[in-house]
Amino acid sequence: MINYKIIILKNKLLKSLIKVLSLIGIISGMSSCNNNNYSPMYGTPSPAYQDIKFHGTVKTQDSLKPIKAVRVTIVSKSYNDSAMANTDATGNFSVYKSSEENEEFIVKFKVTDTIQSHGKFYPKNVNAFVGCRDYSNRDKIVDAQLQKKP
Repeated sequence: MINYKIIILKNKLLKSLIKVLSLIGIISGMSSCNNNNYSPMYGTPSPAYQDIKFHGTVKTQDSLKPIKAVRVTIVSKSYNDSAMANTDATGNFSVYKSSEENEEFIVKFKVTDTIQSHGKFYPKNVNAFVGCRDYSNRDKIVDAQLQKKP
């Protein structure tokens, strides 16, 4: 005669074990973007630095119109280097800057030509952080709104 209580107990134990192992798998999969100092030992090795595309749009603070001729300077907080670009007629800029993961930058916006930009604007500094996702995608969006001088 088969003991049904033992079979039911084994099924419950097996289901509980599957749930615990699934939870461990989910937690270990979510820890792929952490700040540990080790690198995974599978796949293609990645360099310590990668070129990250910094891009965005510069607009006026009051009317949200694009501003042309704004010098955008990206300065690393960790190293003594920078990269520069100017905004186009639509207020867009794009510049590549080498970065390591979890590096901080200051993005400086300054109008260089008051005639092309249709007025005088206060300069602005924005802090930017290249995290795990930015580093993996090699892409960082930094938008700014500049206040017009009276």
